[in-house]
Amino acid sequence: RGYYALELYLDDPFLEAKLITPWKYLAVRYLQSQPSGPARKFRMNVNTTLVINLDRDGERFRSFQRANAGKLNEANGSKNSSTYGNGRNGELYRRFSAYPWQSPTSQANNGSNHQLKEQEAAMMQYPALRYSVKRGEWGDAGCTYSHIRLMEQLLERSAGGDGRRYYIVFEDDARMSPELLGSGLVEAPPDADIVLLSPTSTKSVRIPYKYGEDGYAIRATQSWGAMAYVVTSSGAGKVLRYM
Repeated sequence: RGYYALELYLDDPFLEAKLITPWKYLAVRYLQSQPSGPARKFRMNVNTTLVINLDRDGERFRSFQRANAGKLNEANGSKNSSTYGNGRNGELYRRFSAYPWQSPTSQANNGSNHQLKEQEAAMMQYPALRYSVKRGEWGDAGCTYSHIRLMEQLLERSAGGDGRRYYIVFEDDARMSPELLGSGLVEAPPDADIVLLSPTSTKSVRIPYKYGEDGYAIRATQSWGAMAYVVTSSGAGKVLRYM
């Protein structure tokens, strides 16, 4: 057991990030180029905005719809509005099927050969999945792979990952702010690859940006979770390269 724990520690994909965090802070604050130019606008609509949800958990998605429809009504002054994401024109988002990762027990009971082969291929390609599976964190593996598949789709639909296309992504337990629902808009520096929309940053740096609120933009140097974010096609390529 001791050797296994040591192997997990050495294989930890976040170990390097933990070690270099102080240097990363200095690089972001003083060495990396600062954002310039007017903010880029990321607009929410049924083509750009996805909600990750398991096929078998329809009630969870309906709960997401109800909660955020209420917030949209609040933003619009209690007008009768809908954010139901079933693909109709004029709506703010659509549903993206989460991946139901199969544990060894569920594989023995109902896992298909196709799914097992897909999981094995994914683990070979992405070390982060091997890390979760090795620790027995099947839910984490499924969540991670769902985001991976979403970013792979974004790259497939983009012209060489040029960064012009983007997805606005929510997990199905996210709750949007009335301000976001009311505007349907996210603004960020034009060079942003990923924009975090939830307070999951554990370390961040305020950097000068004249178009930002109070004349600053905030760059996260360390964060966790993927409840809500914007990712461009160039950002998706970078994330997948280091997964």
